[in-house]
Amino acid sequence: MSTTAPPAPGSLTTPVGAGAMLAYLDALADWLRARRAELDELDALVLRSTERERLSPDVALAMALWQAVAERHELMLATWDSGRVGPVERQRLAVLVWGRLETAVDPAAAGTGLEVSLPEACRLSDALVGQLRAQLALDPALDQQHQRVRTLRAQLERIRDQVALEPDGLRPRAEAGLAALQQRLRDL
Repeated sequence: MSTTAPPAPGSLTTPVGAGAMLAYLDALADWLRARRAELDELDALVLRSTERERLSPDVALAMALWQAVAERHELMLATWDSGRVGPVERQRLAVLVWGRLETAVDPAAAGTGLEVSLPEACRLSDALVGQLRAQLALDPALDQQHQRVRTLRAQLERIRDQVALEPDGLRPRAEAGLAALQQRLRDL
């Protein structure tokens, strides 16, 4: 099961309240632990996959995002100092949450980075891990969705066959209904 990053408190210009920051730091620590375990699992699966060359860059990017978030979390914990924060430290925490963190996309290429805020990096990580899980077919709900779409396609083909059997006077209406169903299936 995939984990989802906690919502970030405050804003760049508003110092975060002590209670909200403590809750966020705890939730972020939980997310980091769960995400690391998830990334390790995905990495092992990708290494055994026939799609290793295609999926490895996504795993590397996901790991780089995780590392950037983990490093920012450590800075936030150091600034938090077990809750001994005044107005200056609270403003610094807001900047650490909402300010840009630089994530190296390709460590070998100098200057190539992805500059995002902490919440953006977490959302990117969530999306990337979800994409990897889907590509590796690890999400049972996604498998059910694909099965349902396949079933709908088969039903649509049966309807298409039935439309061809309609009398000439009723066929335009049946064809319009078929076209509407085809559009709904494309939307799915």
